Amino acid sequence: LFVASAHLETRLGWLRGLFGDRARGRQADALIRALPAGDGVIGGDMNTMLGPDEPAWRALLGRFPDTPPRPEPTFRDRLVLDHLFFDLPDGWTATRRVLADRYGSDHQPVVGVVRRP
Repeated sequence: LFVASAHLETRLGWLRGLFGDRARGRQADALIRALPAGDGVIGGDMNTMLGPDEPAWRALLGRFPDTPPRPEPTFRDRLVLDHLFFDLPDGWTATRRVLADRYGSDHQPVVGVVRRP
């Protein structure tokens, strides 16, 4: 089981319009190619400010199929920028939750728990 941390681009692609996300999508694709095959967990500030239709979010969900649904906002109580994605061995489960305390950051931390049978 591997564990990885990432921080994707914060800016939007202005040349493609306000709602473009080419940089984060390319970063997510490159990250997925660089990760080992098999089971693992990746987390970090993915900066998916445009929501679940962003290419980066979709790509990571495709690679990490055991990710729990319905993530909670981690930035200003409305944006889901920080994520944990899971690809787990058979029978293992994962939960995640966002903490209320920001610990001095502008983002709330996400805690994940992995359980094996």
